[in-house]
Amino acid sequence: MSLTETTTMVGNQQLAPISAFRILFATNIPFPEGRANTSRIRTIARELVRQGHQVTILLPFARKRQAKNKVIEGIHAEWCITPQTDNVFLKTNQRVKLSVQLLSRCRWVNRLWQKSKRKEYDWLYLYQPGFDGLVAAVIARYFGRKICSEYVDLLSSEGYQGALLRLIYKLQVIADHKVPALSHQMLTISSLLEQVYHQRNPRASMLNFPILVDTVRFGAGDQYRFRQKLNLKKRLVITFTGSF
Repeated sequence: MSLTETTTMVGNQQLAPISAFRILFATNIPFPEGRANTSRIRTIARELVRQGHQVTILLPFARKRQAKNKVIEGIHAEWCITPQTDNVFLKTNQRVKLSVQLLSRCRWVNRLWQKSKRKEYDWLYLYQPGFDGLVAAVIARYFGRKICSEYVDLLSSEGYQGALLRLIYKLQVIADHKVPALSHQMLTISSLLEQVYHQRNPRASMLNFPILVDTVRFGAGDQYRFRQKLNLKKRLVITFTGSF
């Protein structure tokens, strides 16, 4: 049974689950604070919690000094190494920084292996998975867990210059084709992405799930302060912020 098969759409397009799942987000994002990808994952995870699901986010390392386990808005966050980027020595010494990141990824894979072996989750949720996502997907399938992969962009070779980066790009290309083949459910943010990834696994359940707006974060309070700061008063303002 897929995630879409366990939900029903209502008038305002909210998802109402028929049964609860244990969902593990295995990703590398600056959670809980970060850019657009962090905001999207946090919004989706928070809504899954609100609907009665148990959500855990497993991250390689923490960006700020904090406990290795923390509950944020009902989301159980776990870091394999903490702290990370608030350490001045790690910021300035590139070789040590890379070593710590490699160690954190190894611990991340080991923690995922243990969670999969103990069947601590029902669904593995991968966001724009690269080669590390492929490793996670193989582990999940080996232990009979189901996989949901989400794609928000098409893979591009732009920026991959030099021998090492070209190798990384080739690994990303392999993952971009193999992870969909291992997925039971795929989420996309546009009809183009839905078409591309559906071709890579026609058997997987597809859900086109557009970009969301975090109405809690961008609520009336922030709007009021923003309007006061720019002296907008009651004038109508239409804005957009994002990337292309």
